[in-house]
Amino acid sequence: MQKQAIGDQNLLNALTPRKETLTVTDSVATLTVPIGAVFQVVATKGTTTGPFSVIFAGTVATKQAIVDRTAKTITFFATDAVTECYVEYLEGFE
Repeated sequence: MQKQAIGDQNLLNALTPRKETLTVTDSVATLTVPIGAVFQVVATKGTTTGPFSVIFAGTVATKQAIVDRTAKTITFFATDAVTECYVEYLEGFE
């Protein structure tokens, strides 16, 4: 029974959106957990602030954030000079 409760809690954790404010260094924010789905990325400090479009492949452009699930990073366009961001996402699995 206890094993089932742990499994249920892991599922609940996986389906509960995480909300974090991250420091961005050299245009890159790093998360400590795997990234599943990303709901929103908002630049809160820097030259360009506000909501950014999330992409998963290609070349990042202004007002875009590219998510690398393998590296657990979110990269911003250098000219946007983002230094802090708010992210809502589901934790992925390794």
